[in-house]
Amino acid sequence: MIGRAAMSAPWIFRETKAYLASGVIVDPPTLDERWKLILRHCELIVREWGAEEPAIRSMRARLMAYSKSMPDAKRLREKFSQVSTLTDVKRIAQENVLNQESRNEGEVRIQIPVFMGS
Repeated sequence: MIGRAAMSAPWIFRETKAYLASGVIVDPPTLDERWKLILRHCELIVREWGAEEPAIRSMRARLMAYSKSMPDAKRLREKFSQVSTLTDVKRIAQENVLNQESRNEGEVRIQIPVFMGS
């Protein structure tokens, strides 16, 4: 099942390794960290192919899989279906991070105490 999970969350390997080594569940990567990994993947595929447009077009399905765990996933998938350059992917990443940050600014966080019964 890890292989299937890795299709949309490749950071699962880091999380699994940490858990197996220490028994501690690590925090999932932040949105910014996920975007950095996605952009790195795109840059590597462009370098491997040697041609930006076909490389990024080949990444569309992978980008859509990555978006499953992200805010505004539906809108991201719509944008990813049109993407053809690294600049497109970077612009989408920037918009997604900024949109999420602006949503979080007005958010009121309420902490609910957890009582442990004896």
